[in-house]
Amino acid sequence: MNPQRIVLSPGMQIALVSIIVFALVPHAVAALSFSAGSFFAGEFWRIITYPFVHLNIAHLLENVVTVIIAGMLATELGMSRQQMYIVFFGSSVLVALTSMAFLPLIIIAGASSGIFAILGGLSAKGNEFLSRWFLLPVMFSAVFIKMFISMFTGSMGEFSWAQLLFHGIGFIYGAMIFAFIAILRSKQTKRVLQVV
Repeated sequence: MNPQRIVLSPGMQIALVSIIVFALVPHAVAALSFSAGSFFAGEFWRIITYPFVHLNIAHLLENVVTVIIAGMLATELGMSRQQMYIVFFGSSVLVALTSMAFLPLIIIAGASSGIFAILGGLSAKGNEFLSRWFLLPVMFSAVFIKMFISMFTGSMGEFSWAQLLFHGIGFIYGAMIFAFIAILRSKQTKRVLQVV
């Protein structure tokens, strides 16, 4: 008799790690969030740990629910696990590097730039199903929906403009990364067909 293995989706895995970090890592924001100063001080791990750090319970719940929904949507639209991880983490790294270059004093924490990257990736992938000119505005509207939710829950802070900027940049990076992956796969497929 083979025991059945439970496999969590990428969205659920990201949510679970975020919950564990919030519950079990004391002073997680101070230890794992990203800033240019900490990165240049040699704390390089922060470029991949900041998506799992959340400022408060409202911030955590917003991102946990949203990453699970975005992950389910990505799975339904045929985005592979590997693509989802590459889009989420690739864009998170690019957002951190962008903040380091242009807004070095800002501290970044939370999964939302990666979540918006998944939505950006879906807008690039989704044009297989819907017109890009319809899908891009619909997916990008999530940036503004997030802003209104944050205003309603009171989680809009002093740097709310930076939060919106990073969400928008995450969306754009996600679309770009997914498009790049699609181009690479297309070239690989052509090479395989040429060999056969």
